[in-house]
Parts: sequence; C-alpha cells; structure tokens
Amino acid sequence: MVLAVLLALAISAPTFAEDSLSFPGFNLQGDTAYLVKARTLAAGVGTDIASMYNGMITLRIEAVATPATSDAGSGTFVGAGPMINIPKLITRFGGQWQANVINPSVGVMPLYDFNNKVVEAGIVVSVIRITF
Repeated sequence: MVLAVLLALAISAPTFAEDSLSFPGFNLQGDTAYLVKARTLAAGVGTDIASMYNGMITLRIEAVATPATSDAGSGTFVGAGPMINIPKLITRFGGQWQANVINPSVGVMPLYDFNNKVVEAGIVVSVIRITF
C-alpha cells in the first residue's frame, strides 16, 4: 500500500512543484511500530522535523520501546524516516477527511536498537497529533 501511494505521488510530482521543503512547529505524536524482524510491536513518541507537498509527506524521528515481556526481549529503538499523512493525501486526491481530531500517518523507517545494537525495519503508524 505504501509503495502504491509513493508511486502515485511520483507520477503526480509535477503538480506539487510549487511546494517546497518546510519545517513545521513542534508537534508530538504517540506512535506504534511493528518491528519486522522481531515480529513484535513497539510503542513510543515521535515528532515531524520537515514536511513536503503541503504536509502530505513528512520526515519523522521516532523513539519507541518494546515491552519486557515480548518474545524478542526489551529494546529501545530510535530512527527517522518518511511518513505519509493520510488526511492530506485524501484531500489532495479530491476526498474529504471528516475526523478532524484524528490525523493518521503511516511510514516505514529503520530503527536502531540500543540494547541489542541492531537495526530493525519498522512499519510506523501515528494517529493523534498534538501541536505546540
């Protein structure tokens, strides 16, 4: 699904040419990451540090941790990667997002585990956004 959305954005890239890289204000989101190799969930926080295409694509930094009871053991992960803002994507392609309180984003990013010193692939989902 993420690859299909990125392909659609690449095809329509000339229509986004008027928008450049911007740096949003401080925001904080609670995030859930699925760690692909460990096959477990991790929870934590993240913030957007840059955005493109009117906020539809953001560069996000994450800090997540797995519970001590998971099969993979406990871990503390930090990473950065691109996220796609679902409401802005729907609006861009002619739809209308009704749930203004919920702002889901999805992305894939490498996450570094400080406890085990390995890099893990994470599929990250953010739902509620708090802006300061």
